[in-house]
Amino acid sequence: MSEKVIEMATIKLLPGKTEQDLLQASEKFQQDFVNGLKGFISRELVHVKDNEYADIVHWQSMEDAKAVLTQEMSSDACMGFFSLMEMDKENPEAGVTHFKSLALYEAGHS
Repeated sequence: MSEKVIEMATIKLLPGKTEQDLLQASEKFQQDFVNGLKGFISRELVHVKDNEYADIVHWQSMEDAKAVLTQEMSSDACMGFFSLMEMDKENPEAGVTHFKSLALYEAGHS
């Protein structure tokens, strides 16, 4: 059985970009790229502070999470989303971390 994975990507908006810009690009990224990806469970965009955000994605397995990294660079929706962010051009995966889920506790479940 595969172990579920949480991916967290830190986001810092470029000067002049707004939270509304981020939300619009995130919606397009979700609709045109993320929906339907193998192993995708859920995704949450959160505000950290000032111009900083985190994109938290739940995957069925590490294999599913890693497979997406190679597909992103050929997607217009991804490039639109990423164009709002400060990124290391030499290492675009910098700021992306994967965690193995050990346990999930939900409201109403014991």
